[in-house]
Amino acid sequence: MSACRSGARSSEIATSEIRVTCEVTPQPVRAGSARVSLTLTDKSGSPVNGATIRIEGHMTHPGMAPVSGGLPQIGPGQYAGAFEFTMPGDWALIVQASLAGGEKLERRFDVKGVEAR
Repeated sequence: MSACRSGARSSEIATSEIRVTCEVTPQPVRAGSARVSLTLTDKSGSPVNGATIRIEGHMTHPGMAPVSGGLPQIGPGQYAGAFEFTMPGDWALIVQASLAGGEKLERRFDVKGVEAR
């Protein structure tokens, strides 16, 4: 697990053949609308294109409904879109990707300390 954050160095998780890098902007993350950006690369560093990306956000405490949506491809290996943090607190973003070749992957990124508006 890794934190999803902004800046020149973003968080990443690399397993099997695919590296997933995640950024959330603006910083600090506040309740309300934000932008989630993912970069997918293969083991040689080449962009992974043609994936279908779903993202689901969960508060880390029980009882809150998840927030979900899709992230369209915006460039080579780059996927981004709006995400609504409905409350302040700690969140887990679950990224589910269906790759063009049929492979499926799932990654979790923690977003800690989402602030009140």
